[in-house]
Order: sequence, then C-alpha cells, then structure tokens
Amino acid sequence: MKSWTKFLFIFGFYLCLGKLGYAQETGESQIGSWYILSGEVAFNEKFCVPFNFQLRTYELASRQNHIVGLAGLTYRLRRHRFGIGYGYLNSDYTFLLLENEAFTHEHRWYLNYGHTHKLHRFTFHHRWQYEQRSLQQQDRTFQDQRFRYRFQLQYPLSSIWYVKASEEIILDMDTIDFAQNRALVSLGRRFNKNLSMEFGYLNFGLRNRNYHRLQLKLLVSAQLKRRLAPTVKNSVAELPFEHATDARTQSGE
Repeated sequence: MKSWTKFLFIFGFYLCLGKLGYAQETGESQIGSWYILSGEVAFNEKFCVPFNFQLRTYELASRQNHIVGLAGLTYRLRRHRFGIGYGYLNSDYTFLLLENEAFTHEHRWYLNYGHTHKLHRFTFHHRWQYEQRSLQQQDRTFQDQRFRYRFQLQYPLSSIWYVKASEEIILDMDTIDFAQNRALVSLGRRFNKNLSMEFGYLNFGLRNRNYHRLQLKLLVSAQLKRRLAPTVKNSVAELPFEHATDARTQSGE
C-alpha cells in the first residue's frame, strides 16, 4: 500500500470513529473537527505574510462552530520570529444552547514572538502571543485581552513522515484567569518543500469542559523570489519541516 493511501486510510478510520459520538447539550461527548489551511508567502529571507483559515465543527462534517481567518506580517531573524496580525472569527454556539452568546463576531489583533531550537533530532518551538479582542454578541459588545504560550515538539520519522506534539495555555489578562488549554498530537506527511499535511487529535479545555476534536491541516508556502537564502545555517538539511511548521506557528491561530 502506498504511503498516501495509508494516510487516507487512517483519516477514514478516525472519520468513522467520530460517528460513534452522540450529542449532548455541552457537546463534550461529540467528536468534532478542525479543518485548517495554513501557510505563508515570503517576500524575501526576512519578511513573510502568514495566513490561516479554519472551519471548526461540533461534528466531523456538520454543526458549524467557528469560521476563522487570520493574516499578518512576520519578520524572521535566524531562529527568531516577530509577528503582528489581524484575525476575524465567526462563532455559532447554538449547539451548546448558549442563548446570549449564540452568535459571536470577533475582531482580533495580535503580537507574537517565536523561537526555534534543536536537540539531537528533536525540534522545539516556543511561541508567546498577546491578543486584543473585540467581541460582538447578541446583546453586548466588549473588549478583552489574552496571553498565550505554546510549546511544540517535532520529531522526524523518515524523510517525509514526522510526528508533532504541542501544549498551549491561554490566559484571560483582564481577570488573570485560565481561559483555555489545548493539547495536540499529530502525524505529518511532507509531499515537497512547499506542501505538507497533518492529521491529529486535539483535546482542549474550555469553561470547565473538555472537548475532543480531530484535526486535518494542509500547510503550504510560496516565495515571491525564485530562491531564498536560508534564515538559519543548514536549515534545509537539519529542519526539513520547520518552514511549514513556522508558517502555522506565526499566523496567530
């Protein structure tokens, strides 16, 4: 069996598992999904535009939860990245029977800093992010601020396959309170230097609830110049998936 057919078989298997879930008011028993297109367009070796589009559902292919669009500008300095950007989120909470928050529109500005380093064959990435959010709900409009930290670990299984694990905490800066926790494990397949795909399981806590999501992500990259010098010495040989990984990392997701 070819490698790409194995990948599709695994995805189909978990797709079937999701149908075993049954809906409750909290949605915790339902296996939902996050479908993500993430990437970046590089102008040169220093500046790039990261982007991220997401469809999040309470079930694998129905009951929309979030539509997310993010874009920004990133400055790269060797293993460091400095980013600024804007995001829009359209949220539907009718599945959870939250009447006052049934439909929420969010405008988000963010600043972030990312750092990558290696230890043997492991690649570590850290991201710190500040967010200023404006939320519009049925009967109110309000502002809030959040701080996020994500730790990510990546390990190559072969020249094309890799595994990734990450843990992210999100804090509400207005109340100095825990807002969310996201733990992700995924399997990735690199098709070429500009295209990768990842499939994984995401567990995240929200409002004292625990949700289970399957995640399918397509990572793409493009250069406006024919050839870019690597931002880190030997980055192509040593960090074969770093380019695609960082595209998602700095998009403000």
